[in-house]
Amino acid sequence: MDPTEDEQKAMVTMAEVFKWVGLSETEMGDETKLSGSLAKLLGAADITKPVTIGVVSEADYEAVISKWKVPDAPAARHPTLTEMGTAKLVGHVCRVLAGSGESLEMLKKRASAPAPALPSAPAVTSAAAQRKIKLSSIISQVDDTEILMAEEKEVLKAFARYEVVYGKGDRPPNGTEPTAEQLTAVKHLIDSGCCPYADFSIFGPYGQRIYKKVKLSGYQISRDGQLSTVELHGPSNISQWIGCYTVLQNILVMLDAVDLGHLLRYRTMIEKFHDKYGERVWSVIYQGDVRARLENMPRLKRMAQAAHDKATSSGGTTDFDPARPWNYVWFKATEDLEFWREEVVDPSFLILTKIAPKEDMLQGDAVTGVAKGGPRESAPTPSRMGIQSNASVRPRNSSRSGRLNNVEDGKYTTNRTGYKICTGYNDGKCTEASQGIWCTQSWDTVHQCSRCLGSHPQIQCTHKEMPKPSFLKSMGKGKGKGGRKGKGARAPY
Repeated sequence: MDPTEDEQKAMVTMAEVFKWVGLSETEMGDETKLSGSLAKLLGAADITKPVTIGVVSEADYEAVISKWKVPDAPAARHPTLTEMGTAKLVGHVCRVLAGSGESLEMLKKRASAPAPALPSAPAVTSAAAQRKIKLSSIISQVDDTEILMAEEKEVLKAFARYEVVYGKGDRPPNGTEPTAEQLTAVKHLIDSGCCPYADFSIFGPYGQRIYKKVKLSGYQISRDGQLSTVELHGPSNISQWIGCYTVLQNILVMLDAVDLGHLLRYRTMIEKFHDKYGERVWSVIYQGDVRARLENMPRLKRMAQAAHDKATSSGGTTDFDPARPWNYVWFKATEDLEFWREEVVDPSFLILTKIAPKEDMLQGDAVTGVAKGGPRESAPTPSRMGIQSNASVRPRNSSRSGRLNNVEDGKYTTNRTGYKICTGYNDGKCTEASQGIWCTQSWDTVHQCSRCLGSHPQIQCTHKEMPKPSFLKSMGKGKGKGGRKGKGARAPY
């Protein structure tokens, strides 16, 4: 039985507790006695308040008294069952007095009560019956995590959120609507506390088409006949990047992870970089974008979380919301001017002023693809061909055919020294040149008219058909060995 209410009120010191359980309160200071050895073990004196022991958990209390040795001649011994019960009763009474323990009557009632019926187990769908996807085929080439597809109701909820932002009944335009797989992948990253980074080499518009291409082109056969993985390249121009980013933007809005305004602000910043520095440094801009979303955003989140925890611990607050961390991070990413200066502004300046070649600014961690009919990032550059890129004069083509050139469909495809004619220049699309006629997008291509080999594009050419070069008319009629005309003349290009 437990002490009565009146007895509990009288137990203001450990002496009353010892007395109530049947131990001598007068011998608590004598370590050679039963009461004294227990009091020493507990670190209690006769005037100690019981609540100081009562607040100790039952497990911790029993761990202490398990080490109790009762003094007895000729040597100390283990306590008997009755003595151990008495010691446990001391702890029980102290917990009752401290309000942290149940009374004996309550313990008896709980022990005698029938066990509650176990709830029926909910029907669980077998994981084997659910569809699984690999992140390496959807959102990241290097993440082999396999996850379960989101349920249909979660996908519908996401599209309902899109209507809240854009208007009732509105849907993402054709080419910007994410697939259920893409939405599932981004949701998994956010739920896992990871940065919702999407690799635009495998993530973008028409996700099902991209998934098929990834499955069919992600491997190649090596020299020893083994299959090896192939890195897929990112968007080759700003238009392709916008298409990929818009899909990610829609998903983050549909998951209510980032506000639309912050997403549009980031996109506008990338577009301004492109408008300011041009297509020539697109690979540098894309490299900066990849590093911002993959490396810098997780860093910004950790810094914001630490600042928020520090502020809230002292009663303050911040704009960072732990429930929607990436909303704040996306906003701060556009304000990190030092990051963008180091990754985009300075490298672009060095390239455009020809202080450093573009390949020196690229580390290969974010390779862009090749646009159809556009410049090739993988084309051999002068430095790769053993040619000094800062040479004052471009070397003549070693495979040139003298004064002969290639003509197809009434147009020059190469000039008289064998260099290719830039088709973009003749269509009025490619305007940047160095050292006069050399195309800045491809080192072995020249800016010359494909109709007359003049220094203007074909769309501005005054000739209605290809003129016959004058040196062909006077072939063999030169002025002699030192002449500049006739058979011994040098090609003008």
